[in-house]
Amino acid sequence: MISKAALQTQNSRNVCLDGLRGIAILMVILFHYFTGFYVFDFGWSGVDLFFILSGYLLSGRIIPFLDDKKIIWKFYLNRILRIIPLYFSFLIVFYLAYYFLASNETQNFSEQLNRPVAFFGFVCNWLFILFFNPSQHQLSHLWSLAVEEQFYLLFPIYVLIIKHQKKLLQCTILAIALIAVSRCLHMMIYSEMNVLKIYWNSFYRMDSFLFGVLIYLLNNIGFFNKFYKSIPYILIITTIAILVGGFYENTFRVNYFFVTIGFTLNAIVYGCMLIFTLNENNNFLKRIMANKLLVFFGKISFGLYIFHWPIYLTMFSATNLFAKKLGFNLSTQHIQLLNIMFSFLSVTIISFLSFKYYESIFLKWKQKPVTKPLLS
Repeated sequence: MISKAALQTQNSRNVCLDGLRGIAILMVILFHYFTGFYVFDFGWSGVDLFFILSGYLLSGRIIPFLDDKKIIWKFYLNRILRIIPLYFSFLIVFYLAYYFLASNETQNFSEQLNRPVAFFGFVCNWLFILFFNPSQHQLSHLWSLAVEEQFYLLFPIYVLIIKHQKKLLQCTILAIALIAVSRCLHMMIYSEMNVLKIYWNSFYRMDSFLFGVLIYLLNNIGFFNKFYKSIPYILIITTIAILVGGFYENTFRVNYFFVTIGFTLNAIVYGCMLIFTLNENNNFLKRIMANKLLVFFGKISFGLYIFHWPIYLTMFSATNLFAKKLGFNLSTQHIQLLNIMFSFLSVTIISFLSFKYYESIFLKWKQKPVTKPLLS
């Protein structure tokens, strides 16, 4: 049975998890804003940390409440209220500006941007795979939201089919192994395939979500109480493996190492971080994760993720034009640094205002599950 303590944790907001989410969004922003700086090259994996957290948190919103006949409807409604208002509003504003303000040359630049249905339908990651274009555009970062929404759609069905916690645990472990092996086989067969097509592929990224589910299930049966002392060794060994394999082809970006076993190793590392954060006795890490600044960025992380990249790309040309009008003869590096500062400040303010005065309106309508006898 799931403990009462676990249920209480599910019903209250854990600020430490907001701190983890804050780390994830800062990693992604630093990766995008400081492209080419090796120290931030691993920031792209911040999306894997998001995936882990999603798997863990969503498990706690469904699995204990399967006796509530409306839990699946409530789950989908809550996801809609959290994602759709801001996401759709952003896309509507973007496409209005894109079609009425952008030049014809800009509009013809990307096959992907000219297919808005894929972005509104949360399948843009498959669009990127079909119409592969390595060039970055204002919506290229939305692939991970598409993958998340596809997980949100399928996960309740997965839980309903299996239902029992023991079977869920077994099937989740099997699914993680199957995904990792499938990636390796895929790259062995199609060795010339661009690795980004694996990076964007929903099926090949689901192991990160499932690691979050696995941690939730193992935590409920007290597994980590028995083996907690082994977690630091797993973290150290896995981190070393990532550092060694990550520089395959002299790059720490997505490469053959990551699209075979690297994504799974990422999930293990971030899973260990989550386990440490959940441990009640780990006061040192909890103090870090409960840092007010990290928690703040975690709470507004959805807006930060949506806005940070288009604002950065848009403000780059605006910063350059503004500097020229003021008569400053700045180098490209100085323009970039100014743009990073202006963009980060702007996206933080916009995301905060969005969360407080727009997103919070819809979050108040979210449905709570009925507490009944828990799943055994």
